[in-house]
Amino acid sequence: LPLKDFTGGATSLLLDSLFGYVTVHSSKHVVATANINVNYWKPLYCHKLYAVEVYLTKREGRKMWVEGKIYPIV
Repeated sequence: LPLKDFTGGATSLLLDSLFGYVTVHSSKHVVATANINVNYWKPLYCHKLYAVEVYLTKREGRKMWVEGKIYPIV
């Protein structure tokens, strides 16, 4: 069967990778994800293009909070 949508794990992996990119470039320290919470509003389909927005929202010493959104490109 052809793959038509992504699993939640692939979506989390995409966001976590981009969160890591943002935090590594915002810090001189080694970073690791302590917690990731993803709200799944709609499925992501393989045949569509998406834009991903990721940004640093809060920082306390070495701790950083990052948020992101995935938008379909119409």
